[in-house]
Amino acid sequence: FLDLSSTKITSLEGITQDIRRHLFLAHTKIKSLKGIPTEINGDLYLNNTLIEDLAYFPSFVAGDINFGSTPLKSFKGLPSEVNGSILAYNTLIIDLTGLPSNIGGHLYLSDTKIFDLKSLPQFIGGYLFLEGISASEIPAGFKIIKGVVITESQTELLKSALKNGYKATVVQQF
Repeated sequence: FLDLSSTKITSLEGITQDIRRHLFLAHTKIKSLKGIPTEINGDLYLNNTLIEDLAYFPSFVAGDINFGSTPLKSFKGLPSEVNGSILAYNTLIIDLTGLPSNIGGHLYLSDTKIFDLKSLPQFIGGYLFLEGISASEIPAGFKIIKGVVITESQTELLKSALKNGYKATVVQQF
C-alpha cells in the first residue's frame, strides 16, 4: 500500500515497483504515469491529478481505477480487462474508445463530454453512472448488471434505457 495523495510529488520515476495493494496518487500534481508499476494489486487512485493521457498505464490493476476530476481525454491505454470499477466522472473524455469490453464493477461517466454510448463495454458488473452527459440513447445488447443511473432531466436517456430493458435509477440534479 502506497499513499502519496495530497503530497508534493510531481513524478513517478523512481517509486517502488512493488505495490502489494493500493496506489493512491489523488490530489497531486502528477502529469505523467512514466515510472508507475506495471501491476497494481489493488486500487489505483489518480483523481484530481493533471493526467491527460494513459501512456505508461499499468497492464494490470486488480481493483478500482479512479481518474475522476482530471483533464483525461481518452481511455486509450487501459488494460483489456478491469476487475473493479472505473471512475471517469468530470473528465474531458468525449468517446468510449479504449474501454475494456468487461468491467467487473461500476462505470462512472457522469459529467463528461460523452454523447455516444454505442461502444459501451459488453459487460458492466455494477451500475453505469451517466448523470449530466448529453447522450440521448443507450443502445440495447449490453449487460449492465445493476442498471443505469441518470438525472431526472435526462428524459430521452431514461426512455431509451427502459425501452431497451435496462433498470434505471433516477437521481435529483444538483
